[in-house]
Amino acid sequence: MSHANGQVKFKDGTVFHYEYNGTSDVVINCLYEKYEDMSDNWRKQPRKTCECGNDEPVEIATDYGYGFYWKGKACKKCKAITEGYGSGMGDNSEESDKLPEWWV
Repeated sequence: MSHANGQVKFKDGTVFHYEYNGTSDVVINCLYEKYEDMSDNWRKQPRKTCECGNDEPVEIATDYGYGFYWKGKACKKCKAITEGYGSGMGDNSEESDKLPEWWV
């Protein structure tokens, strides 16, 4: 399987990290505040859910291939992507086939 790095940007500018499964073209929806924490759990992340109901609109990006991003939802408190699990699965009216300017 080919996995890649992913990032989620919240409306306040906070960026969290996640693992992208390039074979299935889906996100592994567990979020990490630090890249190192995501890397330490590479291919071991559990499936996450939002228990608090406070998910919010986000931009989801991956550096898979040449990179791309799209809109979805995520919860900062529960550290979970809740909507937009992959290209074609969120609000893709503004999907872009490049990395976003905010990518760190």
